[in-house]
Amino acid sequence: MSVDYSQPAKPPNWDKRIREIHPRLETRWNAPRRRWEIWYDADMGRGPRLAIVVGDGKTYRPLDERILQTLRAGDTHRVGPRAVCEIMDAEEEAYFKMKQAELDSMTEAAAREMADHSRLVQKPIGVTTEKEMKRK
Repeated sequence: MSVDYSQPAKPPNWDKRIREIHPRLETRWNAPRRRWEIWYDADMGRGPRLAIVVGDGKTYRPLDERILQTLRAGDTHRVGPRAVCEIMDAEEEAYFKMKQAELDSMTEAAAREMADHSRLVQKPIGVTTEKEMKRK
């Protein structure tokens, strides 16, 4: 079985649209990994890789509008430092809410198990106490 390393076609006007976000952004095809990558073209050769385009399960994903939206949202020069801080604060708050929900769920599950256990301990089945034995 052979793997196809050929570069898929970019959407129409893709290079123009990505350079509208920043003139030094470029999209490169990583053939061995079969992924699109977004790079910042620095003056002295290859600049930093900003993103690897992947879908669910880290599978191949074609270039589309979602990538452009993500790049625009991450452009800190355009949105300004205050907006970046607000975005980071919102993400941090969402993360802590998610972690608190997980903790609450685990606590509720533990409480249910303890309640079930308590009912079993309080009412043992087929056990006779000393008082009941003396009465007989």
